[in-house]
Amino acid sequence: MIYILPKPARTIVALALTTLLLAGCGNESATIRYRATAEVVIDGEVRSGSAVREATYSDTPNSLTGFGMSIADRGEAIIVDIGDGHGVYILRNDRSGSGSRLAGTMRLCFGVDIGDAGWTDGFDALPVGQTCRIQPNEMSGIMPLIVAFRSETVPKSIFEVTPKTLKSVFGVEGRFQGMTFEKVSRKTPLTKAVDARLPWLDDIPFEGTTIRGLDPYFPPTMPASDATLAQRVGDYYFRD
Repeated sequence: MIYILPKPARTIVALALTTLLLAGCGNESATIRYRATAEVVIDGEVRSGSAVREATYSDTPNSLTGFGMSIADRGEAIIVDIGDGHGVYILRNDRSGSGSRLAGTMRLCFGVDIGDAGWTDGFDALPVGQTCRIQPNEMSGIMPLIVAFRSETVPKSIFEVTPKTLKSVFGVEGRFQGMTFEKVSRKTPLTKAVDARLPWLDDIPFEGTTIRGLDPYFPPTMPASDATLAQRVGDYYFRD
């Protein structure tokens, strides 16, 4: 005998089944600890700096499409010492403020394709010590912001690093040469070097109540497009 449920009951059953189906989504995650090394060529000499960082990729809970993804990005910017008390900083964010650029570059470099079933195996299959290298022309769309300071004691002296600005500010021929990534043991300590080099990060002016800009401005009276680099960049570009 077949029983037909009344409409209200059918609605409840349908919602319950949908909830069960959605509960199965968003359970996959993978964490990788890695060493990110950046290279900058200064007057023909390769200078490098590295930072041990960690990224956790997780399916977005209850994603109907299965393509939702969140990234928990832990760690600092990479510092490349170029001499005479100057450093080049490869930041966590891009110029627009979008984050996880170093983590995104690492995933692209290792060739891990997220979103497909079993994607976490791509990270798990990488042995400790596995390395990869990526060139600047392969980083389109995920290039982190690269900056330096005319004086590292003056936050608002920040400028974006390009061959032209390195020449005009420091009088050197320079360019970003690329990055290397290495999977390391989860026991490897995360790098903590930024605060020792830029101790004023905890003292920079507050902008409103949440954004810590290197040089304060007032959003209601200034369009974001008119803000200087120092007014756009905050402490979270340098560390989590």
